[in-house]
Amino acid sequence: MQSQNNTSDLVHIGHLGTAHGIKGGLSIFSYTTPAELISQLEIQTNSRQIQIIKFEQHTKKNVVYIQGVSSRCDAEQLNNTNIYTNKTDFFEHYPEQILNDFCAQYILKDCNGRPIGTIEYIEELENILMASVQHDELNRKLCVSPQYIHEINHKQQFIQINYSPE
Repeated sequence: MQSQNNTSDLVHIGHLGTAHGIKGGLSIFSYTTPAELISQLEIQTNSRQIQIIKFEQHTKKNVVYIQGVSSRCDAEQLNNTNIYTNKTDFFEHYPEQILNDFCAQYILKDCNGRPIGTIEYIEELENILMASVQHDELNRKLCVSPQYIHEINHKQQFIQINYSPE
């Protein structure tokens, strides 16, 4: 099945590592807390939707089994693949994820991609998610509720919001 979401509608929630075993398992690196939450989400890669049918916590890593992936060869096709979920649904159903250091110490960027500052923490104030942002000895609070987030990039550790300082 082809992805039907525009990338701005998605949040990067982890990535698949390498094949594990001969039955199609893959190591998984989840940015969610707890890690197994990722197995309850509708997730996709850049090219297709995938469904996790089994999640296992091993001593040193987590392993998932994906519907339609039944051999090591199948699993190797997904090695080192980023995985995403719908941003609005994710934060609507699991708003605590952004509060669980999901994005602490990330750079907050404005709508033009210019850095605003470093996120110290995110808190909920009257059902609105506010980031405490530090820049040049100044601390300010800016809204990071899902409808204002344009992109969350975990690899480069930034959040871009629909905010213009002008």
